[in-house]
Amino acid sequence: MQNKSAIWIFTILLALACLYSLSFSFFTSSFEDKADAYAQDTLTMVMEASGETLTAEKKEAILEQGRSAYTTRHGNEELIPLVGYDYYDCRSRELQKGLDLEGGMSVTLEVSVSELITKLSGGNKSEAFEAAKNKAIAMQGTTSGKTFIELFEDAWTSDNEPGKLAKIFHSYQNKERFPADATDEEIIQILKDESEAAVANTEKIIRTRVDQFGVTQPTIQRQQFTDRILVELPGAKDKEQVRKLLKSTANLEFWEVFAFEELATSLQAINDRMGKHLNPELFVESVKDTSTVVGDDGNIIDDAVDQIVDATKDSTELADGVTDINDLDDESTSPADEPNIEEERLKNPLFAVFAPSQQPGAILGFTKNKKEVMEILTNDVVKDLIPAGDKLTWSWGKKSEAGFYALYALKTTTSDGFPRLDGESIVSARQDFDQFSGQALVSMDMNSEGSKIWASMTREASSATPKQCIAVVMDGVVHTAPVVNTEITRGSSQITMGGQDVDDAIKEAADLANLLEAGALPTTADIVDEQIVGSSIGPENASKGLWSFAIALLVILVYMVFYYSGAGGISDIALLANMFFLTGALVSLKASLTLPGIAGIILTIGMAVDANVLIFERIKEELRAGAGKQAAINKGYKKAYSAILDANITTFLTGLVLFLLGSGPIKGFATTLMIGIVTSLFSAIFITRLIISWRMESKKDVAFYTSMTKNLFANNNFDFIGKRKIFYGISSVIVIAGIASLFTNKLDLGVDFTGGRTFDIEFVEQVSSSQVEEALANAFVDDNGIKSAPSVKSIGTAGNKVRITTNFLVNDNRDDVDEIIEGALTKNLASVGTVQMDKFQSKKVDSTISDDFQDSSMLAIGFSLLIIFLYILIRFRKKEFGFGALVAMAHDVLVVLGIFSIFWKILPFSMEIDQAFIAAILTVVGYSINDTVVVFDRLREYLNERKRGVDKAVVNSALNSTLSRTVNTSMSTFIVLLMIFLFGGDSIKGFTFALMIGVVVGTYSSLCIATPLVVDLSKKEKEI
Repeated sequence: MQNKSAIWIFTILLALACLYSLSFSFFTSSFEDKADAYAQDTLTMVMEASGETLTAEKKEAILEQGRSAYTTRHGNEELIPLVGYDYYDCRSRELQKGLDLEGGMSVTLEVSVSELITKLSGGNKSEAFEAAKNKAIAMQGTTSGKTFIELFEDAWTSDNEPGKLAKIFHSYQNKERFPADATDEEIIQILKDESEAAVANTEKIIRTRVDQFGVTQPTIQRQQFTDRILVELPGAKDKEQVRKLLKSTANLEFWEVFAFEELATSLQAINDRMGKHLNPELFVESVKDTSTVVGDDGNIIDDAVDQIVDATKDSTELADGVTDINDLDDESTSPADEPNIEEERLKNPLFAVFAPSQQPGAILGFTKNKKEVMEILTNDVVKDLIPAGDKLTWSWGKKSEAGFYALYALKTTTSDGFPRLDGESIVSARQDFDQFSGQALVSMDMNSEGSKIWASMTREASSATPKQCIAVVMDGVVHTAPVVNTEITRGSSQITMGGQDVDDAIKEAADLANLLEAGALPTTADIVDEQIVGSSIGPENASKGLWSFAIALLVILVYMVFYYSGAGGISDIALLANMFFLTGALVSLKASLTLPGIAGIILTIGMAVDANVLIFERIKEELRAGAGKQAAINKGYKKAYSAILDANITTFLTGLVLFLLGSGPIKGFATTLMIGIVTSLFSAIFITRLIISWRMESKKDVAFYTSMTKNLFANNNFDFIGKRKIFYGISSVIVIAGIASLFTNKLDLGVDFTGGRTFDIEFVEQVSSSQVEEALANAFVDDNGIKSAPSVKSIGTAGNKVRITTNFLVNDNRDDVDEIIEGALTKNLASVGTVQMDKFQSKKVDSTISDDFQDSSMLAIGFSLLIIFLYILIRFRKKEFGFGALVAMAHDVLVVLGIFSIFWKILPFSMEIDQAFIAAILTVVGYSINDTVVVFDRLREYLNERKRGVDKAVVNSALNSTLSRTVNTSMSTFIVLLMIFLFGGDSIKGFTFALMIGVVVGTYSSLCIATPLVVDLSKKEKEI
């Protein structure tokens, strides 16, 4: 084997890189175990102090509070020595889990471009404009592949004469943006640019909002070629708050601010008074008196619980009256060095977590713990020390590499409490450069009313001594607060970016200009797709997924040793290495692990085994032909390379299509599949070769079979070609029956393709679908009194879980429509049984996005078939091979669809057609062509060796020679999928069932359909 040293070095470096990536999970797990222990100690203390029996809900609340308190106090401490990462750093770098494994909420927001162009037109009400806009809105739900602006362009040009569009958008305020002499094409291009900027700005604003929301490892991602933004919030529990957070329009405001000098005395007074208030000895005494803890009804009072948690703060925390920002992060001081550190911390509770500013200006100070600081500053004990009208507001992001937030105090100078100036006055904002210094800056222009207010604000700020600052506030957080040097008239101003690298300054200026522009052009963002996963569903799915993974892996490890003896053991080592590399790669790429992703990993096991099976079967053939062990190994690897590469490339192509056209869990599945293909190839080819070479050089034998499997499938002589008409007949009957069922029985289309809402409800008691249908018969009634009866079906095998589907008010965008529906649902289900809210799952899909799902699914399937056909055509250079593979893949898709159509009302698990099912279909296509390519590769080899045309003997010989590999790979992959089906949970059964069918049908079609078709399509038939 050549370049062994280089491969060893690469393998070791890769292993170290993966180990580094995976180590973060170890450190975060250790920290969370300590947090759990701390929370349990807190619960024990509360129970002992109260002497009462707590409810399960109260216990969980106290535990959650304890974990949060421990994390807040110790989360910023160094967790990894030398590197200096704290808990939050490690958490952001560990393997991310998707919603189905973590619980939480996922929404897809669609920016309303129709509303945007209405505002850009100044609210133009002309009949032609309204007609074109309404026509574009109507086409939006039925036309695929075009943006709203393109649809508007089509509608306008079809009904109006050229050159009139500028009149719609040109105005005094917009005269520079929309020139009066602009052509229709130029106006459309401007609208496209404005639309793109609005969506990009909305994404930035949402990202800022989500950062303030406090969930861990959120995902905010613009969906390619659309006006939609995917937002995933693992761990989010308050769905109403999330909806409000995401749907509210971006809000830009300009505020006068207090200078640090004006509030320095107040901050000191707050620190001193809170120090006295939080005397630990007095607090502990109050806890011991249970009469102050237990209310008249015997329940624990929440405030007393909070006091107990506060009183048990860890003594190792910094608390020495910090006055310098660096002291906040100084961990060199310990209780052993300074015995009175806890006493000092309690005397200075504010300055222990908050460093006052060391220089004049708008910033009051810095902290890492915004929550603790605000708890102190908003405490009723010190509210009289906060100046009237003072609004405490944080910086929009961390102001230093150490991760500190800056605090500002906004002045309220109006009677209604609103700012004097907001984003409605901004006409335009752009990134620019100072013509003298070359510094990056932001230029912005206001309308006439805003210009007057801006002139007044800047005149007052610049004439003060010292000069005052004005804060630019976006979504309730301060983006910047520059000092005002002169009065600014005419509504134009500039904000200079200084004190940083030139590239960073330009980027920040561009970002700020985008944010200001977004504020000037606010438009709504509607939730068109929403999914909620209960808090206990995620861990339950994760547990089942890991169990199915472990069982599948164990079965394959045992099977490989049984069939290939010592070589099977080497394959097992490579397989375990593959799992290690794959997981490390997922962490490094910050890919989210989902339940379909776990299925992708398990499927990767089967594909990794396939490469080794191909190699070992080739080696066995050479050994049977009389070659020596070393020569057989060399030839076996060499001859197997072509089939391995072709098979994996075709599967990789299907994964790529899924990645490009899928979203959420499907994209996660595709990511896992593609990475798994790469790591499988490396492990199966290079690691096994390294180990085998090492053993051979050490004079240690390697066995490639056992006594039972030595000659298994060695002397096959099945007449596949002779019986091909029988196979054609069987396939025709199955396909025709399936197509007939598709027209009559149809498919169980999910809301991904029909639009609507689904609710997966799990009861404590066993319930029937008829009970739930009866309870919900009058639940959904619109404003006109029209009832909308939902569809209810039982899912799972426990008899206590149902899926409720309804399209009631699905396209209603009122802010409270979700609460209305969920309220009606909860109220009416109470008569059926007790709903387990921690296992509540829901999904909402707007009708417009469901149409897009249908289009993208058809495109994905069609595109996959096309690119694989082209690959086969180019790779094998015979159109017969390409057409044979294409027909076989279409055959497999139709069979799977037909079986789902026939049996969806019969089998006791969900066979709903959703995006996951489309992923399964494409995986079936990939697997089918994988198997077919192996046979084609052997057929091509025989044709080249024997210099004969495509005849019965050659084709049968190729099929029989690959039968051992086909059976072994199919059996191992099927067993892996069966483990997922049995142990992976109800939510993934339909997905896995489709894959199981696909493995069986794909194996059958490669042997009995694809290859025989090559013979029938060949022009050089012999002995048929």
